[in-house]
Amino acid sequence: MGRAVVGGLVFGTVDAERAASNELIQQSRLVGEVFAHALSRKQGELEA
Repeated sequence: MGRAVVGGLVFGTVDAERAASNELIQQSRLVGEVFAHALSRKQGELEA
């Protein structure tokens, strides 16, 4: 199965720049993976 980018997840702030903690980065990565798997599953259903 090939891997392709099918979406993106972006976080931004308008008030001030701030550093993200390692915990926040890990949680954000997990959220991104959940969305990626959901999109992949939906794509598979559409192609079936």
